[in-house]
Amino acid sequence: MGQSVENLETKLNLKQQYNYIQFSNPELFQELMLGLQSAKTKGFSIVHFGDSHIQAEGPTSVTRKNLQDKYGDAGRGMMFAYSAANTYTSVQYSTSHSGNWTYAKSFQASPKLPIGVSGMTVNTIEKNASLTFKLKYPSPNYKKLKLFIDIDSTSFDFNLITNKDTFFIKTSDYFTNSKPYIELNIPSNTSIITMQVVQNKATQGHFEFYGMSLESTNFNGVIYHSVGVGASQFGSLLIEQLLENQLPALKPNLLILDFGTNNYLYDNQVKPELGPQIEQIIHDLRKYAPKAMILLTSTQDLYFKSNPVTAGIEFRNLVDSLAKKNNCFFWDWYAVAGGKKSLTKWRDAGYAQTDLVHLTNKGYELKGQLFFEAIENSIDSLSKNTSISNLILPFQEKNDLVIAATNDKEVINTTDKKEVVKEPLKKETVKNPPIKKKNEEKKTQPKTKIHIVKSGDTLYDLAKKYRTNVAQIKKTNHLKSDNLKIGQKLIIP
Repeated sequence: MGQSVENLETKLNLKQQYNYIQFSNPELFQELMLGLQSAKTKGFSIVHFGDSHIQAEGPTSVTRKNLQDKYGDAGRGMMFAYSAANTYTSVQYSTSHSGNWTYAKSFQASPKLPIGVSGMTVNTIEKNASLTFKLKYPSPNYKKLKLFIDIDSTSFDFNLITNKDTFFIKTSDYFTNSKPYIELNIPSNTSIITMQVVQNKATQGHFEFYGMSLESTNFNGVIYHSVGVGASQFGSLLIEQLLENQLPALKPNLLILDFGTNNYLYDNQVKPELGPQIEQIIHDLRKYAPKAMILLTSTQDLYFKSNPVTAGIEFRNLVDSLAKKNNCFFWDWYAVAGGKKSLTKWRDAGYAQTDLVHLTNKGYELKGQLFFEAIENSIDSLSKNTSISNLILPFQEKNDLVIAATNDKEVINTTDKKEVVKEPLKKETVKNPPIKKKNEEKKTQPKTKIHIVKSGDTLYDLAKKYRTNVAQIKKTNHLKSDNLKIGQKLIIP
């Protein structure tokens, strides 16, 4: 990253005193600590769910490398065919495809295809279509490939092509397979993986792909599955119909829920139904993977259309309270990254993009480094003082929501007005008469933006370009589906 984290404290307003994995149950964190420390012999699986901050694997690539350097490398984990899904790919590999593919993503209200643990699905009916992955960092240890695909009598067979080898895979050989994936051995140091579909029977008519996991053969060490979906919210996990079947196959020890940006960014409010929804997700995940620990994160300071999003502290407090109430870990990224109105410092230093929502590459790398250090800081604290009953770090901001509860018996309820101190409203003197003010408002209203759809445009890409969201574009233009036509005029809200 070019400079130490310590040198960035003033530059970015970092608050490293909060950089710990917080817990109210020491036995639970002891399980996490011992799990990592024994990973080289027993393995340790992490599944990191999230949104656009996670999809490209900017922070998770750094966290993965640091954990694997210390605790062993059991595999890079899940990968997805982003090219066929018409979206951006990982910093760790590139993807390409041939033929026509339909796709579905977990943020869509009514996805056209069933969705699994990757949060996306692609499907083709073309006989010679293909998906290709090119790894930037091949490993001699990665010799196992798990392909999560639809396995039934209508599924195409396919050729699996690696650097110099081709393997023909007959899907009918796996019909009796009780696992939701096909497991294959591949050569070491494989950098190119291609699946080219083959029709051998008239009944075969499609190939549906949910993702693939690249792993070491002995599962000694940490495997880190990074499964982010741009534009997704917490509720996106409830749309993943195949999650119940596929998540157990990853044998997770730790599940990280890293959402929130798209839950409150656009309307600057934490809706009352969000808390119960998160608790429902926690309940479901524990049903699918009962042995897995769960970690919740807060979001960083955010802006929308250059205006500060003040609901970040409220979201932070909600997640903090839910972590305590539901026996989960909590990483307070909001506090660590500097809290309210700190993201402009990140932008000015080149660590955040000009949209003041997303970070730059070095910003995400720093976040991944800090997350790893948060884990290590808590392990170090518990190792030095085994009598710690909890590790809770209250965070408050002046004139904002105040954290009042600090012990593990108290739970902060951010929807309870008695425990929420709101910033007092400032009285303003209206100097202009009402008619004049109304005329001034008309003059300052922004002009309506019209976008002419071009080849390759998607609603998600347009939402990102114009700093809005898919739902708003669809509502404004009375769209009933995500399909766009070249030349179509769209009003941008």
